[in-house]
Amino acid sequence: MRHPKKSSLAVLLCCVVLSNWRLPQGFSQEKVSSKELVAQSWEALFKKDYVLLEKLVKQCVHENGKEADAQQASLHGFPSQDKIGTYQALNDVATCLFVRIEAFVREEKRDDAKEACRELIKKYPFAQAWDPRGWYWKVAEKAQATLDKLEKGISAIEESRK
Repeated sequence: MRHPKKSSLAVLLCCVVLSNWRLPQGFSQEKVSSKELVAQSWEALFKKDYVLLEKLVKQCVHENGKEADAQQASLHGFPSQDKIGTYQALNDVATCLFVRIEAFVREEKRDDAKEACRELIKKYPFAQAWDPRGWYWKVAEKAQATLDKLEKGISAIEESRK
């Protein structure tokens, strides 16, 4: 037979523990869509709020990274235009990571930017990002262009185009 005070104490303890549970520092407690995290990441970049940007990128990866990895693993090429939307996690995680690369470049953290480019290119080669002007762009392709600029120098890239 259970002791009523012990059972009540166990229930009370569980309630206290659960009511005090928090996500790691910097993560939002309410679920924000990956699409919204992308929009907030771009906004933080434009405002040069790199601390907020880092938190948003980490939140996006934390909440959507496993799904993004699974979506990437299911692909052997870029999905057709009518199926891009079914790869939302992949596209949004990669886009947030790309925004972080842009921040590294602006902060002149060249080594961090190069490493992040290589990682994104390897991990998410088929991710695409929506441009509000009406089309998708290939995230790994833009990351490669950024990496080329960082490794060869912008002037070398411009000279090769002449």
